[in-house]
Amino acid sequence: MESLCNTSVVKTGEGELYFVEEPILSPDGAKMMRQVRTDVYTILGPVQAVFDKQKLRTFIGYAVGESEIEHSFTLSDSDREKMLYYLERDLVHMNKLEPFFADEDVVEFECTGVNLPIVVKDKKGRTMDSNVLFTTKDQLKVIMLRMAFLARIPLKVGSKGMVEGHAIEFMEAKAGDYMGFKVKKK
Repeated sequence: MESLCNTSVVKTGEGELYFVEEPILSPDGAKMMRQVRTDVYTILGPVQAVFDKQKLRTFIGYAVGESEIEHSFTLSDSDREKMLYYLERDLVHMNKLEPFFADEDVVEFECTGVNLPIVVKDKKGRTMDSNVLFTTKDQLKVIMLRMAFLARIPLKVGSKGMVEGHAIEFMEAKAGDYMGFKVKKK
């Protein structure tokens, strides 16, 4: 996947922030994205994690084209590229976590609960908050279920496993009523 995502470390009044910048769809593109996402999720359901990644990428492209025909809309090239980025990020890769997995400078990251920023540790030894967070328990649970499935471990505090060669561990959240996780990259 060619990433449309950019990451950088920015200085703030409170220190350094690991900043993730993802593409922004036009208002029409965002509306179409909601429909296409519904169409794709309806067809795939929760089983997308078991598909071959290349076949899933091909299916996503096909599904976007079929949704355009079915719902009589036309995407700009820019919105089509951004929509494919988000669908692939969410279905083939690790959703909001993909920028952390993709960045070779990131060695470890953790989510300590809902509405708390993902904390990043880089190769230079810096530990910093990011601008990425899970705003609902359901958002966090979906990604943790995916990691548990891929690692073949139970979704419970203390479970450890490997996802695509990276060590994961589920832990108690610092705040809220759900868990968190830590990923140590290979």
